[in-house]
Amino acid sequence: MSSTVISTFQVEHKSSFSILWMNQEDRPVNTIHLDFVNELHFILDQLEEQPKLQYILLASKKNTFVAGADLQVLREHPVKSSMQMIKAVHALFNRIERFPVPIIALLDGPAIGGGLELALACRYRIATANPKIRLSLPETGLGLIPGFGGTFRIPRLAGVSVALEMILKGSAINAPQALEHGLIDHLTNRDNIAAYQPDLLRTLSKTADRKSPENNSENKNIVEKNRNKVKERWGECCPAYSAAIDCVEYSLKHKHEECVASEMEHFERLLTSPQAKQLIQFFFTTNAMKKNPMARIAQPVHKISILGAGLMGTGIASISIPKGYKVSLADIQPEALHQAKSKLQKDWLEKYPKPLAREFMNKIVTGNPQAETLLDDSQLIIEAVYEDLPLKEKVLESVNEYFQENTIFASNTSALPIGKIARKARKPENVIGMHYFSPAQKMALLEIVSSPLTEEWVKATALQVGIKQGKTCIMVNDGPGFYTTRILAPYLNEALLLMREGVSPEAIDKALKKFGMPVGPVTLMDEIGIDVCAHLMGADLGELFQKRDTPLLPTLGEMASRGLLGRKSKSGFLVYDQESGRKIRGRYNEKLELFFPNIGKMKMDEEIISQRVSMSLINEALHCLSEGILLSPSDGDVGAVLGLGFPKFRGGPFRFLDSLGLPQAHEQLSGLQDQFGKRFKPAPVLTEFMQSEKTFHPNPI
Repeated sequence: MSSTVISTFQVEHKSSFSILWMNQEDRPVNTIHLDFVNELHFILDQLEEQPKLQYILLASKKNTFVAGADLQVLREHPVKSSMQMIKAVHALFNRIERFPVPIIALLDGPAIGGGLELALACRYRIATANPKIRLSLPETGLGLIPGFGGTFRIPRLAGVSVALEMILKGSAINAPQALEHGLIDHLTNRDNIAAYQPDLLRTLSKTADRKSPENNSENKNIVEKNRNKVKERWGECCPAYSAAIDCVEYSLKHKHEECVASEMEHFERLLTSPQAKQLIQFFFTTNAMKKNPMARIAQPVHKISILGAGLMGTGIASISIPKGYKVSLADIQPEALHQAKSKLQKDWLEKYPKPLAREFMNKIVTGNPQAETLLDDSQLIIEAVYEDLPLKEKVLESVNEYFQENTIFASNTSALPIGKIARKARKPENVIGMHYFSPAQKMALLEIVSSPLTEEWVKATALQVGIKQGKTCIMVNDGPGFYTTRILAPYLNEALLLMREGVSPEAIDKALKKFGMPVGPVTLMDEIGIDVCAHLMGADLGELFQKRDTPLLPTLGEMASRGLLGRKSKSGFLVYDQESGRKIRGRYNEKLELFFPNIGKMKMDEEIISQRVSMSLINEALHCLSEGILLSPSDGDVGAVLGLGFPKFRGGPFRFLDSLGLPQAHEQLSGLQDQFGKRFKPAPVLTEFMQSEKTFHPNPI
């Protein structure tokens, strides 16, 4: 046995085969770039000269097979040079596919984007039993399409339906699913990675089931169904989705070389689109947030105690134990604890192998908050009870005896002032807000809220915990509604004002979905719960907006008092099937006429509806920056996108303003102010930046 070392690759020669190990030592994961391409060509030149070689295993010494193309290249290099790199990758992958002896991808970790496309170019694919293996093509989430053959190799291996599911949703599949779909040819034990015998090829040739697409009506129906879904959801907002469908459909009728040319043509067009530029920038912004700039002063946290075993408390426990934290979950209601444990077991079984899920279940400690030892030795106590100030103050008072010098009390509140909650603490400087979004298991954002008394090490420690839990964290200062709830309030309120003027709920939702929101504001109120929305837009926010001549309508509270709570009561702004609870499309609740007598009687231009509602949110984000609630425009962008669904392809409120042009944004708000009232008066910071000819971000898109 011998080995040859190159900067990215190590070649290990066996008697009848070679293992080609990938290991980019200067990077946390293997990525595809021009040096990668050139080095692999060099090695393949050498291997072609090996007379007894029967096959090559392509494997990784890192936890990930390959993470995809180096996005930094696409971000920083001119389009022409980026496309030259992509052309070179296609040439390499074609060579791998047609190499004289089979090249077999050995997957023992995630294969993402271009990494999966590299594996697809190999003759066969083997996966180990590693539960962390995930295969995914996330490019449409970056405003692009798979650029190294994914749009035609997946349809040919797994069929059109699987290809569109993976490409359009960016959803990951595990190894058994990939085997079922034909993307993987064989599963093996992890311990046998380098112990294959010459009969491996016979095994693979027997088990590999090559699927060839057929130009039939079924495929045509699948393509059209997905095209209609994309059109309904995105319209013309995100061209990557339509381009992906076009490429997959094209692959059904055309040869390999033609498919390469088509994919590259679409990729180049998308690479220059504003949507892709914003989405790639957003990726780098959130990626930078994975590091804690205050890590030096963060204190170690080993145990987290959670007070309240409702959905939120359970969700926080669900994301904490898998990250290595010792967790105690406390509640005065035994039934709540029982339901929480059932929910935790369900969540973990869906996400992890059974032995690991059982291990997590054995680590959760539950009980009454007054029980001895339950809260002992906790460096972080998170309160997750109902959104009620007196209740939260009472909970804090009840745990004062557990406060040590390094004990942090965090309130999971979406709007209640942290400074008021901290008044009941023995150490108010150790109190902070940690606003998780529901469901905590799925929502990426964590809004960390500091009062004027909160010490720096407390902020640093809360941030460290949030990052370890897998959250993208923004740091904001205390104030009514903090940041996310505060900018949500005028957004929802403007929809109510439009309905009072006679605009239909459907017209409002349609306009905002066309702007790029995942759901319109009317549907959103039903989903959140009308009573919850009324509570969020309560006294503190009402007083704040009243000062700016923006009265928050009391309509939500009035609706809630009559039992109109939204989806959970199967009656709200919309109409729901009373058995399934599903929304009945195209209908709004006739009871709305009790609160909006003219509803549906006014026709308003879609652009005006969109501007009024979206600019209500955007202008409030500007006010938050003016008042120091927000610490940076980047935090404002990330908070709005991940917390409220502001269109990611627009970059967030501040990048959207930069792309619109600050003078144009100021003019738009001023025009809305003239026509609809003082609530649209441009926030001071917009005027300041416009007059100084600055932008909110140094490199606007």
